[in-house]
Amino acid sequence: MFARGFTLPELLVALAILATLASFATPAWQAVAERQRLEVLRDQLQADLQTARIRALQLGQAVRLSKLTGCAWTTAALTDWSCGWKMELVDGKSPNNASNVLLSTANPTPAQITTTSMAVTISARGDVSSVGERYVFKSRSVHLGVASVLLCINNAGRIRKLTGEVCS
Repeated sequence: MFARGFTLPELLVALAILATLASFATPAWQAVAERQRLEVLRDQLQADLQTARIRALQLGQAVRLSKLTGCAWTTAALTDWSCGWKMELVDGKSPNNASNVLLSTANPTPAQITTTSMAVTISARGDVSSVGERYVFKSRSVHLGVASVLLCINNAGRIRKLTGEVCS
């Protein structure tokens, strides 16, 4: 009678082949995961911009999105939103008042977020203050070769999601 099953050398060869295949797949998986993180950040900013517009229309008051500060991976540049952003009411009486903050979105990953201005103000009518606004989301893990993702606001206030660094 013959014993059924695999021998130890057969199992070791199968595990070695599996480990080799996994080592080839890991860098590709890391790039996919990093790209997904950038797209989630971009989608969150898009949702917050749309929320700011709705809140401005509901409240009949201007709302501003501006950068957060104080994280480890930000730079001193005024247009570096790498820490995240906050949504706040704009009133002339008490600027930078903590009670004016409607929403705060911190960036949990060290992705680089740059924009063309320090803040975006949405008027009580829902109009965007600056036209041609551009937000570039880049990976700080350059070795992964992940392309930048982009959020563009045109002069009509329409938001588009693109890949690259240029709004066309």
